[in-house]
Amino acid sequence: MKGKEHLQVYLRIRPFSSAESSGGESQDCVTMEPPDTVLLKPPSLSLLARLSSDQSLPQTGQRFQFSKVYGPETTQNELFEGTVKDLVKDVLEGGNSLVFTYGVTNSGKTFTFLDCEAGILPRSLHVIFSSIHDHVFQGLGVKPHRCREFTVLNREQQAEEALFKKNLLKQFKENEKSNISLLNMTNQTLLEGSTVMGTNAAAEDEISLKFKPNTKFSVWVSFCEIYNENIHDLLEVAPSGAPRRAALRLSQDVKGNAFVKGQTGGAVEGFNDVLPQRDYVISFSVLVSLCLDLRWVQVNSAEEAYKVVKLGRRNQSFSSTRLNQLSSRR
Repeated sequence: MKGKEHLQVYLRIRPFSSAESSGGESQDCVTMEPPDTVLLKPPSLSLLARLSSDQSLPQTGQRFQFSKVYGPETTQNELFEGTVKDLVKDVLEGGNSLVFTYGVTNSGKTFTFLDCEAGILPRSLHVIFSSIHDHVFQGLGVKPHRCREFTVLNREQQAEEALFKKNLLKQFKENEKSNISLLNMTNQTLLEGSTVMGTNAAAEDEISLKFKPNTKFSVWVSFCEIYNENIHDLLEVAPSGAPRRAALRLSQDVKGNAFVKGQTGGAVEGFNDVLPQRDYVISFSVLVSLCLDLRWVQVNSAEEAYKVVKLGRRNQSFSSTRLNQLSSRR
């Protein structure tokens, strides 16, 4: 870790849409200075820019430095390779990582994170399961518990987990048959399963790992959102007639580790996850540092994980803005 940044911050500049370009939005406000700096200037049509054109006045503009800056031409694969792939490798080798996106509405967070061209989350899952495919423990005997622990499930508990997973995936099939749209037309193809990853994520995304003999990985998924400072479990069915799911709360264990505590007293807390996050949280037990008392679902493949994410997306909170008809309100 010597000489390595403790927190890496990347900037991605999204391209203008055709409507934005035709509307005169491109006014040379952002200038890249590779590899890690951008110069921000006021729009050329603004009063400040006109005043700055006066040679007697100092030129306005601010420079900001990042770990690296990615321009509008950057592909999903280039971004993943340069930012997140090494973090996934660290996690598979026993480390902890945190990944989140931040920006104003319509800035490209969902595209970067979940897009059908294989954004950060689909690619991360693909790499995880491609790397451990022969070492996936498909049983339900162990489940995430507390920050770095697990709990052993008895037969009755395993049966309950299997039934919940079966019913959850059944909902996915029913939704597909009824052709329910989860997002607008731009994002309708989001996370369509193996077809997406089969065409966009290359086989070389697999990470070569050295396992100890008989090593197995048990992968569990949870999904929550933070809406108006309340935490909601997106994999739990809302009570009949209730306007919204019950709010969970953030708590700490005796060691000071944070987790989301449920309605019942005994929390089933998460462990060792990466929190890919936009304004929502999607956590994977092979990935993370925040502990969650949420509904966990065991998954055996990237495709199963996509389905769980897709179902959770149906339960997110959305509201329209002038820039985005279906903006996440978290």
